[in-house]
Amino acid sequence: MDVEFSVFNMTDENAKEPSRYNVVSGSVALPGDLPLPGRSFVLSVSKRW
Repeated sequence: MDVEFSVFNMTDENAKEPSRYNVVSGSVALPGDLPLPGRSFVLSVSKRW
């Protein structure tokens, strides 16, 4: 099983007050999922003030 995670920040430019979204995304490659290289998913989304 091959699991990769990536964390990136998104800033809401349209918000009246500064806010940031922390998104943790990843992809899992399981045997038998060919020809797909992996399956992407969003692990969690949290909003910070």
